[in-house]
This record gives sequence, structure tokens and C-alpha cells, in this order.
Amino acid sequence: MRHLIGLAMFDGRIDWEFRGGPPGLNENEDCVQITLIWHHHEKLRTRQILKVMASLLEQNGVNWITASESAWTVDADQMKGLAQELTDVTWLSGRYAVQPEVEVDVEDVYGVPDYEASLALYVTSACARPIKVSENSGSVPSETPKPRSPKYDVALSFAGEDRPYVEQVAEHLVARGIKVFYDDYEKADMWGKDLYAHLSDVYLNKAQYTLIFISKHYKGKIWPRHERAAAQARALLEESREYILPARFDDTDIPGVLPTTRFVDLRSTQPVEVAVLVCRKLGRDPLAQKAHDLPSPQNRDLSGEASFDYSSYNGRFRIGSGQFEFETRWTKASDKSIYCYTDSPSVRAVALTPNGATIENTRDASHLDFTSRVRTVGLGRVVVIQNHHGVYAALQILDIKDDSRGAAQDFLRFRYRILTDGSDDFSAGRTDTTAGG
Repeated sequence: MRHLIGLAMFDGRIDWEFRGGPPGLNENEDCVQITLIWHHHEKLRTRQILKVMASLLEQNGVNWITASESAWTVDADQMKGLAQELTDVTWLSGRYAVQPEVEVDVEDVYGVPDYEASLALYVTSACARPIKVSENSGSVPSETPKPRSPKYDVALSFAGEDRPYVEQVAEHLVARGIKVFYDDYEKADMWGKDLYAHLSDVYLNKAQYTLIFISKHYKGKIWPRHERAAAQARALLEESREYILPARFDDTDIPGVLPTTRFVDLRSTQPVEVAVLVCRKLGRDPLAQKAHDLPSPQNRDLSGEASFDYSSYNGRFRIGSGQFEFETRWTKASDKSIYCYTDSPSVRAVALTPNGATIENTRDASHLDFTSRVRTVGLGRVVVIQNHHGVYAALQILDIKDDSRGAAQDFLRFRYRILTDGSDDFSAGRTDTTAGG
């Protein structure tokens, strides 16, 4: 006979019952089949389902099943005490090592996937034998599997309204050698993918930590909510350490984030400080990189003015953002001219316009001479830069100061315009003044 015991798990609560005995596996074999059913709303791997079910069994006091990722055991004597129908099964005694078998069915419930995971444990008279348990140990000795190295050290989850701050955190992390999942860095990889499934996989499986940036915007957004749900499912699997690292722009309540959870207050914390804290959480030295490898200052606007000390940050200054970003690089020539380079990763080429040219009368920029790595740009002159996305920017030098010629510090000021229409004509069309996020 096959004796079937069913346990149904809904929202962390377990109901179990003896269900009776359909026909046995074969005429010569008796079997006790224990079936666990768990409903959830995220697609999980078998290993993850096993960990969640093991945790739920422990939380609900089902102590006659001992579960771990690598070994499951059934205490037949305790089980028989609960299911009176098994009292007369004479061969069933002691503790048995069993191999869990998992099947998953999915249904669409009002547009939301409902996954039903069924886990079966079989204790048979023909092949299962009681195991001997050491007096000093209540579990089966097993080899601890080696953990896989995650693709990302940290995944960032945030609302679009908070992007300017989060982008700076991402830049400081990358500058310190941290592997970061930040959506703007993944545009090509995510192109054409099912984002619902892809983001679930990232926040559930691919990162060592998830850093969530909590704000009034974050709570109501669809994608942040989806990312958070996947991260919280992963957090349930992490028995020995925390997985979600909360950081707050404000005091918005977020489901699943307890008020007792320690957080970083972004109202009094700079992006570079957040990056340093993440490094320390990961056990990395935040000062391991060279001091000059930090992100350069940035004006994200697509047109306007910029001014800075060109002796700092290796003479680097960024204008624009995303595919419209240019990291310019400058070095000292005099107080009447300055050198402009193609040395930064985002810049492909640099060229000078003819004497007397302005940004507004620069046409056919692609026909300029872009064959040199460096150009000497005098006061009032216009230099055209192309980035690796094929986008053009024109910059006109307004002021140069040289600390070797009586100035208090090295200083550069220029006005600029970035073309967003893919053209090379600065005399036509209209350019937005701020970068999209």
C-alpha cells in the first residue's frame, strides 16, 4: 500500500493531514509518500524551493522532517505518532534518509503567475533503510557545497526620480572595483529580454547583496516593487546573513522592511560614503584603488556652462549623461590656451573649428579634422568632441586661469551644447537643457 501524507503551505503556514492510501508502487513494495505543497509568486530554482520549504517546516514545528539543502531525513516514529493510520505499518521504524523530488506547476491568476511547488518524499519498505544517528548529532553528516561566486557584488534597486544620487553611488562603487547591477550599465544586455523574468533572476540569484533606495517614489513604482519582491524571496533563503541593505531618502514605509532594520540615512550621507559602506560590507578595502581613480565631477545638463579646477581629477570633467555623456580631459598650456584630449574612455575624437566660429554657426562637424589625440584650444575658440555613441558636443572656452602665471588656482570655464538628434549640425534644431533619467 502507498500511504499518502499531505502538507500544504500557504503564506508561511502549514496545514497537514493524512490523506489515505491509493495503490502501492508495485505489488511487492510498501511506500509512505509525504507530499508538501507550497504556493508562491516568483519563479524559483529547485535548490531555492528546497531551502524555503525547509525553513517553513522549521518555523511551523514539523520536527519529524529534518531538512537542509543537501540532506533530508524522516523520523518515522514521530510521524507514526501523528498519523494513527500508520501505526500498523510494522516495517516503518527509525529515521530514514530520503531524496526530495520537486515538481512545479504554474497558473495565471488575474495576470499574476501562481507557482505550485510539490515536493515528494518516499519512504519504501524495499529500498529505504533506517539510518544510524550519532548520539552527539541529530543530523546526517554531509559535505558542504562550495558557494558560487555571484555575478554582481551588489544590485541597486531604486526609483527613476532618485537616479541622480544612485548613479553617483554606482560610479563610486565601480571605481572601487565592485561589480554592480545598475540598469544603465546593462542596457545592451537587457535589450530584447523579458524584463520580468530577467530582473527576478538578478535580484533573486545573481547578487551578493541588494541595496534598495527607499523613497516616496520607490514605494509605488511597478519595477522597484517587482525587484523588491525578488530580493525579499532571496532574503528568505539566506539563513545565516542579511541580504537586503536598505538606504532611505525619507521615512516611507515599505512592505517587508521592518522598522527595526538598520538603514543608511541618505539625508545625511553622501554617495561616496554609501559606496565605502558597501565596500566594507563586502569585506573589501575601500582605499585599495588609486586616489585618482574616483569619478570626475559632472554637469548632467545637455547644454549650459561648466567651470572647475583642471588640476584636479587628472583634468577630467563630465558633461551630459548616459549615451550623451562626455568625459572631457584637459591639461595646462597657458592662461591663453589649454590642451584638450581624447584620453577618456567615453571620448572617441576631438577637433578644432576654424577661427571665429561659434557653437551656433558650426555645421558639418563630422567634416572637421579629428585625426589628433590632443588639440590646443585658445580663449574664445570652439572645440568639437565626439563620444563612442557617435554623439557630438561643441564647447567654447570662456576663461582660463593658470596658477603658474599669477592665478590663485588652475581654472577652466566653458559653455557647451550636446546634440541629441544624431546630427552634426549645431545651427539647427533644439537641444533639451537637461538629461533624461
